[in-house]
Amino acid sequence: MQALFCTLRQIYAQSPGVHPHGDLIIPLIREIFSYQLLSAWPKRDTPVPHATRYAPARTVRAALDYIEAHLSAPLTLADIAAAAGLSVRSLQDKFRQAVGQTPVQYIIDSRLRRVHQDLLSDNNAMHSIAEIAVR
Repeated sequence: MQALFCTLRQIYAQSPGVHPHGDLIIPLIREIFSYQLLSAWPKRDTPVPHATRYAPARTVRAALDYIEAHLSAPLTLADIAAAAGLSVRSLQDKFRQAVGQTPVQYIIDSRLRRVHQDLLSDNNAMHSIAEIAVR
């Protein structure tokens, strides 16, 4: 953990002109670090209780709905997991099983699909590419 925090401090120190609330790269770096840390975390094999055996479809659907509703806002795995009623690790496992991607990959692909649709739409004349990218 100390090495991770040291790395984060070095990244912030090397980017003095980046405002943490106005730049898109800082939230992306945070998500990548969170994902990498959680994927390296050891996981315990616990038996699935009978009542939650069919829960993945419901919980993953809740996560997908939350992602779609908040796609233009900064998303964290913790927020998505809370909306689905899961731990972050369970969200990653069930999401990967149901969707075939990690939540972060799905978010990136969904945002890129939305930008692609916006760029192809007839209303693109009213919006610049920079406005679409920020949105």
